[in-house]
Amino acid sequence: QMDKNFAKMVSHLRALNTLPNLVVWQHTFAPREYIIHHLDELFNRLISQHIYQDGGGPVQKQIQLPSIMSHRLVGLMDVFRQLESYITLDTSRIFNVILLRHTQPEENTPGPTLASQYTEWYLDKLEEHIKSGEVCYAPLRKCFVRKHQMAPNFNAELYTN
Repeated sequence: QMDKNFAKMVSHLRALNTLPNLVVWQHTFAPREYIIHHLDELFNRLISQHIYQDGGGPVQKQIQLPSIMSHRLVGLMDVFRQLESYITLDTSRIFNVILLRHTQPEENTPGPTLASQYTEWYLDKLEEHIKSGEVCYAPLRKCFVRKHQMAPNFNAELYTN
């Protein structure tokens, strides 16, 4: 079943390369632009979903480490790059636009950006552990560190990768 669906997708994408525009009742439809627009939305939505640990969702606030999120993004981008072998599109432009949006604290897109989610989550965790006395600021190291080596719940150094 999966091979059939993949074969159908490949044939549809290759058809888009041969027919760039369709004229239907005096309206011009550009299927490649339509697909690019939807790939933009899909990539944006997948980034927002992949930030959370396995099914955690925004309610539980179980966010991935930045290094794990980076590996997930690279894998996701590799899948999108494979589409370039079937249809002429510029995936690097899609990546640049969407990832640039996610570096901003606020954006005009539905849902929060990666930068705002990581900032909010990290500040909440840091505030929680500073109040409990587990973490303090080390001026010589210019970072937050654990006061006691016996505080296994939160390792401030681990989340600053």
